[in-house]
Amino acid sequence: MQLYNTLTRRKEEFESLQKNEVKMYVCGPTVYDYDHLGHSRTFVFFDTLRRFLTYQGYKVKFVQNITDVGHLVGDADEGEDKLEKRAREQQINPIELARKFEKAHFEDMEKLNVLAPDESPRASNNIAEIIDLIKILESKGLAYEKDGNIYFDTSKYSGYGQLSHRRLADQKGQHDFTLWRKAGERNIQVWDSPWGKGFPGWHIECSVMAHKFLGDQFDIHGSASEHIFPHHENEIAQSFCGYGKIPARFWVHTGLLNINGAKMSKSKGNFITIREAVKKYNPNALRLALLLTYYRKPLDFTDSLMQQFQTIYQKISQMKSRPKSFRPKGGQQGAFKEFVDALKNDLNMAEALKVLESNAGELNQQDFEAIEYILGVNFTLEEKELTNAQKVLIKKRDQLRLSGKYDEADKIREDLKKQGIEIEDTSSWANVAY
Repeated sequence: MQLYNTLTRRKEEFESLQKNEVKMYVCGPTVYDYDHLGHSRTFVFFDTLRRFLTYQGYKVKFVQNITDVGHLVGDADEGEDKLEKRAREQQINPIELARKFEKAHFEDMEKLNVLAPDESPRASNNIAEIIDLIKILESKGLAYEKDGNIYFDTSKYSGYGQLSHRRLADQKGQHDFTLWRKAGERNIQVWDSPWGKGFPGWHIECSVMAHKFLGDQFDIHGSASEHIFPHHENEIAQSFCGYGKIPARFWVHTGLLNINGAKMSKSKGNFITIREAVKKYNPNALRLALLLTYYRKPLDFTDSLMQQFQTIYQKISQMKSRPKSFRPKGGQQGAFKEFVDALKNDLNMAEALKVLESNAGELNQQDFEAIEYILGVNFTLEEKELTNAQKVLIKKRDQLRLSGKYDEADKIREDLKKQGIEIEDTSSWANVAY
């Protein structure tokens, strides 16, 4: 299997550090609001990667953090904590707010059939470990205090910029980043530390929790492309200087999701949460649509795209629903092998879905079970409420067939097909598929 590595800027043959085991860390939600469709694209992709690795025989340990403190507005290194800002707006305790949206996150993931992480540690539960790492960096002369805050000195780490491929010498401005922030008068979530009361910076939590649950080095670190710099760049600096190794061998990033060609924004009125989307669209078809575009490229989400994938989903579901005896015993050959081979090429989902849509009729039950597991999609025919006129047409068609008037019956069948109702006749019964 080949996988694109942001660190090396090329596709590489994937080999795990330990035989038959994969350790994987994916940046999780900042729990101050409901997850939106951009989040869902990232989480669905890494869930599919996890599933495909499991299908190939790996034992996968999957860790995804919960950010409930330290993530500042605009992903900045100065300013207001996102969670505390929202808690003040809603006049509730930030911990109460965090637990509310953490619960909502897992509910949304379940609706999209995203497997639960093996570990989902909270930043607020790992403050002691965060302080320990900062103390290590400080003892090595890599951290300094300014105005009560503790910063990482990027000039003292020669590897800084290796992930984003930026050289400090070519960049203007300050690149040192916060490890620990001094508590202000309005801050509620604060802890004692050797540097006084405060709270951790955003970047350091992932370094600490990944190390705690996966060790000095693991196989895959994933997130969206906007986290390459500075978030993941800073993670590498902290982890390498503190623990002695670049934390992950493969760094994998998903592209942005746009709505009707524009970046999603509440001010533009094109902001869609996951819970809104799963009410409007079939969650299985939605998951397929999110996987359509090559994962590293932007995905333009539109209603027409969803209409297309509702149709594709139903087409594949119809193929699956046909009697088993009509399907050849393909096993690991033919269309199924083409499907798997496409995924082995850096999860080329567009090619894999093309194979599936074109050749679903060749797949046997075992093939479908494997495909459904890998994609996280259950191909099931949707039930539609028939109108009285449609019921009359179906009854009339049955009568025509019993009378041997097959040409007239076929005309009705075509009319119904145009209405999204497909009738499949067997020697002993007819199946109505919607």
